[in-house]
Amino acid sequence: MGKIKLFSLLIVISVIFASCDFVESINPFSSSAADSLELYRHRLDSLERAHAMEREQLLAREKALMDTVESMRLEAEKTETFKRFHLVAGSFRTPAYANNFHEKVKREGYSSQIIIAPNGFHLVTVGSFDSFRNAVNEYHRIRNSGEYEVWLYTHH
Repeated sequence: MGKIKLFSLLIVISVIFASCDFVESINPFSSSAADSLELYRHRLDSLERAHAMEREQLLAREKALMDTVESMRLEAEKTETFKRFHLVAGSFRTPAYANNFHEKVKREGYSSQIIIAPNGFHLVTVGSFDSFRNAVNEYHRIRNSGEYEVWLYTHH
C-alpha cells in the first residue's frame, strides 16, 4: 500500500509541476520555447537575406566603378595623341578626380586629355605639342597668366 501512495503522490506532483510556468519556461519542448526558436530562425533568415542583398549591392557598385575606370582607361588610350610634349595641370591617382578636372579644363577652352603615366597616375593636360619650343612657349604663357601651375611631361 505504501508504494501506491508514493506512486499517487508522484503523479500529483508531476501534474502540479507540469502546469507550473517555471517548468514550462525551462522545458525545451514547450510551445513557447519552440515559438522562440522559430522566431530566432526567422530573424537569422532575415539577417542572412539582408546581408546577401547588401553584398549584391556592394558588388554591383564595385563592378560599376571598375567599368568606369576601364572605360576611362580605354578613352585615355584612344584620345592620347602621339604628340611628344604635354603640359600637365593635374596628376591624380583616382580616375574619377582626373575626369572631373579634365572636364573643368575642357570647359575653360583647353584641348585637355588624360594620359596614364607609367606609374599609374592620370595626368590631365592643358595642351600637347609636337615641338619642344611650342610647348615651352605655352608653358610660359600659362604660368605667367596664373591660370595653372603646369609642368612639362615628355611622352616617348
